Amino acid sequence: MARRKSPLRTWGLSILGVVAFAIACVALKDHGLEQLYLWQLGSRDLSRVQKAAVRLGEMRSTRATRPLVTLLATSYEKSDAVGWIPPGFQDANRRHAVWRAVRAALQAIGKPALPALAEKLRTAGEPLEAELLRLLCSFGADAQAAFPEITAALRAAATRAKHQEVALGAPLTLLRPTRALVRIGETAVPVLLSTLADDDSRVQAEGTFALATLGAAALPGLQETLRYGHPTARQAATESLWLIVGGPHSEVARTEARKILDDKFSAKPLHHGKRAQP
Repeated sequence: MARRKSPLRTWGLSILGVVAFAIACVALKDHGLEQLYLWQLGSRDLSRVQKAAVRLGEMRSTRATRPLVTLLATSYEKSDAVGWIPPGFQDANRRHAVWRAVRAALQAIGKPALPALAEKLRTAGEPLEAELLRLLCSFGADAQAAFPEITAALRAAATRAKHQEVALGAPLTLLRPTRALVRIGETAVPVLLSTLADDDSRVQAEGTFALATLGAAALPGLQETLRYGHPTARQAATESLWLIVGGPHSEVARTEARKILDDKFSAKPLHHGKRAQP
């Protein structure tokens, strides 16, 4: 004689079935909405584009990273070389509103957006390059994954600046990203140290300030530069150390910076490029 199922077990299985069905419905709904918002990114209606970018950011949609990066690029391009550009993008204010939404969405998606941003940075021209640099640096320590592309772009920008005849504005694409490197942290120290010997005083000043902002993380590199670097770099390193001494850093960092400065002024000068023999 077959055993009868208990009412409790029957009810339990029924409830589990309903819960599983509800979860499946929610997942399908989210997938459907994500697909809808991805489609709306190509709309001619800029309000829809902006709303879609916001929603995709809220959903942390990894599928949206490449379309969003492409949209970020088209808002800066002035030709049809990158594809069709909606007429509304000719309106600077509306274009900027969409750009803000796209930028915020990529930041909300976070680390999964880094590969697409780094790939776009490799081929980006001005002024998109500078915007991508600032956006990547805003990811903080996570941006270390894209650090090779960041350093290559900074060096390329510096090279272009040196070959431009008009000094005013030539290195400006380098200045704000240089300061933004502070958000990445200790990994950015070697790149920032290289700016201390730059021919352009503005680039040098930005590097000096950025290293001072990093504080304790920059002290070993500043000490090395102070002892063996180019005279121009040594002067900038000294200024950076004084900023650390007088800045809002920990007592340990300020004391260590002061000790490095005291050692510098009490030590005998070394010949440039040569280390003291033990």
